[in-house]
Amino acid sequence: MQEDDYHHNCQEITIPRDMPCNGLPKEEILRTLGAIDALFARGRRVTAMPVRCAWRVLAPEEQCEGAEVQVLFSVPKKFFKRANKRNLLRRRMKECYRVSKHSLVEQASTRGVRVHIALIYSTKDIADYNTIKDAVNRILEQIRERL
Repeated sequence: MQEDDYHHNCQEITIPRDMPCNGLPKEEILRTLGAIDALFARGRRVTAMPVRCAWRVLAPEEQCEGAEVQVLFSVPKKFFKRANKRNLLRRRMKECYRVSKHSLVEQASTRGVRVHIALIYSTKDIADYNTIKDAVNRILEQIRERL
């Protein structure tokens, strides 16, 4: 097969403009120490085992540049000593959030508020993807209801 034939058989993939972006850019990751401290000091709590959540709607005077919703993922070393297991669970939580964040981000942007969220894995057992996805979806639904 010649190179011209290869390019002739390839089809261009076009993504519709109304399709939501499923990425998790840097701007959506919560990193600043002051914001994290305020989140745990003054934030609300939600639990859907095996994931716990602390979340907080920022006051108008605290709002700054960045994404409408910023999120932090944590798997405590207390439960999983080996980094590969912590990384596995953190990746699963990130994927679950990334797939199901759209309605929360849309609601936060229509209301003009900024939300900080911390998702913390809280059991000693390694849960499968579907269990974590159900927990993250329940948490995001509860946050949407209380916005």
